[in-house]
Amino acid sequence: MDLITIKQYAYDMEAQLIKAKLESEGVGVFLLDEHRSSASPVHHFASGGVKLQVMEKDVEKALKIIQESEDTTETKNEVINCPKCGSTAIRHGIRSIRTPKGMLSLLVAILTLGAGIIFLFSKVYTCNNCLNEFK
Repeated sequence: MDLITIKQYAYDMEAQLIKAKLESEGVGVFLLDEHRSSASPVHHFASGGVKLQVMEKDVEKALKIIQESEDTTETKNEVINCPKCGSTAIRHGIRSIRTPKGMLSLLVAILTLGAGIIFLFSKVYTCNNCLNEFK
């Protein structure tokens, strides 16, 4: 049986989390180029990131599990309000380094020679009106 690439991730940590979820559901997973991001970030992005591969027979099951795991607030019809200003103009993404927590994450990443980079790329909601970041 052949391995099929079903998803690509910019960061190996995202791919590792989905890999763990799929393996816990009985799906065998292989990550292609997972170590390239730490060895050579420039080449990592040029090659398309980390590729999540599964056996051909597990493609449908894996895609279903991934879809359930990656459901966004839009698909759940939840309205998220900014706790600071009450706005519903919210985006979801990585933490900004403009905030004190973001600066601290950047400092930790630098001092630990990159081991703390995961804190810098933690996902947060950001209000488009007041730029407040929250989880």
